[in-house]
Amino acid sequence: MKKIIVLLVFILFAFGVYYIKINNQDNNQFYYHDDFDELDSTFWYAGKWKTLVAAYDQIRLNNGIVKLTIDSVDAGPVLLSEPITVEEDQVLTVKRRVRLTPGEQPFFGGFALMETSDEGLLPSVLNQQGQTMGNGLVLIEYTKGNVEDSKRPGKDVFRVLPRTWAVEAENDWIPSIFKKWVTGNYQLVSPIYNQWFEEELTFDNSNGKIIYKINDKSYVVWSEKLKTEKIRLYIHGYGFGVGHSIEMDWIEISVH
Repeated sequence: MKKIIVLLVFILFAFGVYYIKINNQDNNQFYYHDDFDELDSTFWYAGKWKTLVAAYDQIRLNNGIVKLTIDSVDAGPVLLSEPITVEEDQVLTVKRRVRLTPGEQPFFGGFALMETSDEGLLPSVLNQQGQTMGNGLVLIEYTKGNVEDSKRPGKDVFRVLPRTWAVEAENDWIPSIFKKWVTGNYQLVSPIYNQWFEEELTFDNSNGKIIYKINDKSYVVWSEKLKTEKIRLYIHGYGFGVGHSIEMDWIEISVH
């Protein structure tokens, strides 16, 4: 198997292809690396916000950088990965180098792991507004600016929000002394905007543990184990108005 992988990598680089995908079916391991010299349309689905109608023409590539820019209100591009199998005892790790550039109005860009029943690249909820594309395991929400009626914690922060972060938040019967303990399953991280940084997101399907790493600091939250054994990465640069953008230099995804 090692010889096959080395030969595959050599062939890919020799022919100028800058994404690598390896599936080891003997133990269901997975590895993917993308340098974005071109958009790998066999792995990434480019859709439009809300409807998910194909929007590959809105994805910009330049010198190995992929860029999602919001040029139209509520109609910016999103990227969805193909469904990735993560079995009960496996760990999914995603690393990437990214730059976030908010516009003048509030920004709520997102990087999420979505549990899905999709089998192929095409989203099953294509063009069905109001339908969710899956059950979110965790959302890294990059916020700048605020919405007055928002119930999400923090302002001008990176929020690490697992699906269970606010399960008990609406229960007024909980004594205030216990509120923080019950609803504190989230992390707030100092934001980084308008410059490149690296981040890492890990999900352990054996126990639901999630670790978000940035600037050599780790933040832990807890979600739930998968029911479907498949995850999609979901990336968007949503915000009010226009002018927001997310750029990626590279991304690396592994399951072991």
